Amino acid sequence: MSQKSYKLYYFRARGRGEFIRLAFLIAGVEFEDFCVDFEKDWPAFKATGKCPFNQVPILEIKEDAKSEPIVLSQSVAILRYLANEFGLAPDSNLGKAKADAIVDAVMDIRAKKRDVHFERDPSLKEKLSKDFLESHLPSALKSFQRVTDVKLTYADISFFNFLNSWVAKDKIKGYPAELENFPLLRGLYERVRDIPAVKKRLETRPDTML
Repeated sequence: MSQKSYKLYYFRARGRGEFIRLAFLIAGVEFEDFCVDFEKDWPAFKATGKCPFNQVPILEIKEDAKSEPIVLSQSVAILRYLANEFGLAPDSNLGKAKADAIVDAVMDIRAKKRDVHFERDPSLKEKLSKDFLESHLPSALKSFQRVTDVKLTYADISFFNFLNSWVAKDKIKGYPAELENFPLLRGLYERVRDIPAVKKRLETRPDTML
């Protein structure tokens, strides 16, 4: 019986590849995690034309050992594909649209946190950080609280990954203090965190800047 195989290409970082890794781990599906060295390998790797949009992550999918690989790109598109393949997507089209909205909102707030992280001007960095913690993040959490669902989906994986990587600073135990006043979100965060495969990943993954 033929079986699909998967190969994920991304940098040695969490970044836009981590929620894809988590989806595989939560689903219990094996995949090859190929790390592209940004300084040594990335220019030559990009020149191969393997990446449709000259970006990683990309996911190679082979239907069987003899078939040519199919390449998917764009991190959220890959996550959504895997969710539909692995039963991590809502059952209805409306449910999927709501999950898509959450993922898109997570990517929006992630972009604001990323701006804080990469800002080099100390005074502007301090202002951006204050705005993020006092305005952007609380507003986003209030919105997420209203759409929390029962079934674990790719939206929850995206939400957990953002908070764990960008807010909790890879905390393995407990939960981000920012969730103290959001019990439903705190429960969701802990639910994903306590999945055995996720716990193992948090304990053993490489210590990287992003």
